[in-house]
Amino acid sequence: MRIKRSYKLIFAGVVFLSVLGIGSILLGPIRNSALFDNRSKFIGTNFNEFREIIENVAAEAEDDYHDNFEGKHIQIGITSHHLPTAVSLISNFYTYLNHSQGPRDVFVVLGPDHFERGYNSVSTTFLPFVTSFGKLEVEDSIVNELLERGVGIDDEALADHSIEVQATFIKLFFPQARIVPLIFRANTDKQTIADIADVLSRYKSKINVIASVDFSHYQSYKYARALDAESKKMISDFSFDGFTLEYVDSPPTMELVGKLIDSFEISKVNILNIANSYDFTGRADSTTGYINALFSESSSQSNSILMFVGDIMLSRSIEAKMKQEDNWQWPFLKIVDYLKEADLLFGNLEGPISNKGTKFNSTYSFRADPMTVEGLGYAGFDVLSVANNHIGDWGREAMEDTFRILKENGIEYIGGGYNRREAHSPVIKELDSGTKIAFLAYTNLSSRYWEAEENQSGIAWLDGEQMKEDIIRAKEQSDIVVVSMHFGEEYISHSNSVQQSLAKTAIDAGADLVVGHHPHVAQEIERYKKGYIAYSLGNFVFDQFFSEEVKKGLILRVVVKNKQIKEVKPIEIKISGSLQIELFK
Repeated sequence: MRIKRSYKLIFAGVVFLSVLGIGSILLGPIRNSALFDNRSKFIGTNFNEFREIIENVAAEAEDDYHDNFEGKHIQIGITSHHLPTAVSLISNFYTYLNHSQGPRDVFVVLGPDHFERGYNSVSTTFLPFVTSFGKLEVEDSIVNELLERGVGIDDEALADHSIEVQATFIKLFFPQARIVPLIFRANTDKQTIADIADVLSRYKSKINVIASVDFSHYQSYKYARALDAESKKMISDFSFDGFTLEYVDSPPTMELVGKLIDSFEISKVNILNIANSYDFTGRADSTTGYINALFSESSSQSNSILMFVGDIMLSRSIEAKMKQEDNWQWPFLKIVDYLKEADLLFGNLEGPISNKGTKFNSTYSFRADPMTVEGLGYAGFDVLSVANNHIGDWGREAMEDTFRILKENGIEYIGGGYNRREAHSPVIKELDSGTKIAFLAYTNLSSRYWEAEENQSGIAWLDGEQMKEDIIRAKEQSDIVVVSMHFGEEYISHSNSVQQSLAKTAIDAGADLVVGHHPHVAQEIERYKKGYIAYSLGNFVFDQFFSEEVKKGLILRVVVKNKQIKEVKPIEIKISGSLQIELFK
């Protein structure tokens, strides 16, 4: 979801509440945002002033949704509770949840006791929540069982925005659902957490668990980004015991999430968004971090999404802009939400990432600061081709340093290696469904001086006969073979006969998809026999502006189901004057 589309609505909500004199709105609702009515026996969420904003942003999230979560079994998630600042992120979260599979009758909502006002370390209530969209009832049977394991009733403490925000969205998206609300004091002990996990695990077939938490708090934007990057890594690594109050507003909630993930035998995490209040408000001094994540079980019947992008050049003006903005994620900030929909993300790395080596080419020699790998990780790249005419711009020392840096940051490289065998071997990635995707990459544009040899690093040269042998071997180990080719003529919008011959040779040998790079402009996409060929995806991250064509490119969106490619769709992107990638409309 493109989170900045809703800035005007969010800004309007902020101004409205400022006029009313309600404070702290940029970082979420204040303590008295809920109405506790003991006489009427309900907890009123009191978010009526946000109803229109929530409805409009939820409609935008639905419009932006793509079908990559259809068929996925989702039972645990993490999202924010800051209104109105994070309304687009929360709407995005529930939209994906709404399009996935899993129990949706009862939502267990876990969050912090923000003001430590509960009489118990863990509190709950039997009172319903009256939201802007109707009354949300409590699932009494589960609450009763939790009371036997150390949880206490504290109706007033449950008037906490960590619960009431989720209650509002649950009622909007799942009007027939019920809720089990739980808030945790920061000092909740491990035994209590284990007891709650034991109770909830017995209801696995009935419940969906939502961790209503926010991450870094009251930090500068720069320091918050570093903290949230660590939090993202802990979530991705299923490491939930390392969270402290510096990272998240409820460490006990995160610990309980980890226990439930183990109990539910969940194997996959999908990081939908990672953002900061600064992205919405422009305030960099006292910020809050947000992470949207959904946890899924493997399913052979679900769709998987592969995405392929064009040339990625991270030096020259791109590097200078990242340094100017003090943000290595800068080029990807406006496209990252879309890229996160991919189960696998692939691109062509146009040049080394290193501070080593000796310059070889005098005119166009690319070499990016090693810190630029942070942006590649932030964007979610899984595999990058290094088989191109710029990877050797600063010699083999910089090339090998690039291999090392990518590996250390969890990104696979293809089309190059420390020797010929590695350069011609596929990288094989397995999807949640069990489908195995093999990646190979080649170029015929650089000097063969850079070709990998038996005992020498380099690239995989694009030789038709050798490529056929590589594809046959890759096919024996995988279900789908993808071949990246760095070939063709620069700035020409149609493939030439050499490109066509090589691409079709790959398909004839058993490849399912050929993806091309180098022309810096998009070229045609065709179906050939049982395979697909995208001759050039154009630029993705580049600082060329001399024509409209070089400022645009394609993301190739590929749907995989039942171990086959079911759909190939080009998505247009543009490179803005501020050197950021955006979806083209």
